[in-house]
Amino acid sequence: MASTSKNPHEINQIISENIEDLIFIVNKNHICEYVNFEELRDNQTIFNYIHPNDSDRIKKFLKNTLKSGASLEESRIKSRSNSFKWFEIKSKRFIDDANQSKIFLICRDISKFKKTEKNYRESLERFNSLVDSLPEIRYWKLVQSKDSVSPFQKTREMLDLVMDNIPHFIYWKDTNLVYLGCNTNFALLNEVEESTKIIGRHDRDLIWSKNIIDYIHNIESRVMDNDQPVHNSIESLIMSDGNKKWFEINRIPLHNLKRKVVGLLVTYEDITTRKFADEKLKESEEKYRGILDNIKESYFEVDLNGTFTFFNDSFCILLGYSKEELLGINFQNLVDEENKIKIEELYNKVFKTSQPETNFQFQFRYKDGSNVTCEESVV
Repeated sequence: MASTSKNPHEINQIISENIEDLIFIVNKNHICEYVNFEELRDNQTIFNYIHPNDSDRIKKFLKNTLKSGASLEESRIKSRSNSFKWFEIKSKRFIDDANQSKIFLICRDISKFKKTEKNYRESLERFNSLVDSLPEIRYWKLVQSKDSVSPFQKTREMLDLVMDNIPHFIYWKDTNLVYLGCNTNFALLNEVEESTKIIGRHDRDLIWSKNIIDYIHNIESRVMDNDQPVHNSIESLIMSDGNKKWFEINRIPLHNLKRKVVGLLVTYEDITTRKFADEKLKESEEKYRGILDNIKESYFEVDLNGTFTFFNDSFCILLGYSKEELLGINFQNLVDEENKIKIEELYNKVFKTSQPETNFQFQFRYKDGSNVTCEESVV
C-alpha cells in the first residue's frame, strides 16, 4: 500500500464518495495518519475516537494486528455525528514506502445490530423455558459448538430453525394475552402468511381459537397469575372446523430479568392420531379380553419377571383362587422348584426366538396345596 503522506485529499475524495464506513490509518504508536470523515489534527491518536471503556481492548487488538497481520473486533467509536456508535473493526497491517508498519482500519456501523442483539438476548432469557420443555431444543443445546464465530447469530439461526421445523404449534403472549410471536406452524394453522404478522393480534382475530377463546384465556391467565408452569397437559379442543383434536400442551410463564411475569409461552403437540390409535387399541383389547373371559380354556399373561398381568375366569377356577388373590403375584409362588426351572427355560426360549411352543406339560400348585397337571401353549 502506498504511503499515507502522498495525495491525502485525493485518497479522501475517492473513499468518501464510495464508502460509508469509517476508515483510519494509524502507525505503531497509535497516531492517526488518515481518517476519511473529518479533517485530521496533528498527533491525534485512535483513542481520541474510541470509547474510554473500550480502550484497553482496542490496544490489545492493535497489538495483535501488528503481530498477526489482520484481526477483527467490535468497539464504540465517535462517528460523523460526534456520538458513540458500535462498529465492527477490520484491521490489516501493511508496510509503507518508508518501510514503516502501519495499520489500516475499516469500521462498519453495527449499532442497529447491537440493539437487535440486546433485545434478542433479553427475549432469549425469557424463552429459555422452551429449551426445558422441548426435547428437540434440549438436544440442540447439547450439540451447539462452544467456539462459534458468532454466538448470537448461531443461537438465533438455530432457535429459529428448530422452532420452524418441529411439528409443534408454538406462540408467546404478553400479560394482556396479546400475541408477541409464533412459529411457522402456528401461523399456517391460522392462515397467516408470515409468523411476524401474528404480532399484536388477539385470539379473536385468529381462526383456530374462535370456539375456545374463553377456555384459552382462563387457563392461560391462571398460569400467569399463579406463576406456575403446566407441562404435558392432555386436552381435547374443538377446532374452528368443528373437529375435535387432542393436544399435549405446555404453558410456561415468561419472566423479565427481575423475575416478574411478563407473558407466557405455549406449545401444542397434536396427538390426535396417537389418541385415536390408543382408543382403538383399548377397544380391541377390551373385546379381546371379553372373548378370553368366556372361553373354557385357562388363559393367563405374565410380564418379563413372571408376574401375572392378566388371566381369565377359567384360570382362576383351575387353581382355586379369586382374581384379587392372583393379580400381581408371581407364577413362581404357584410351582415347585422343578417346574419353575422348566417354565423359566421355556419362557426364555420363546422370548429369544419369538417362536411359539405348544403341548408343554407342567404342574401348578392348587390353592389347597395339591398339584394340577396342565398342558400349555406359550406365545
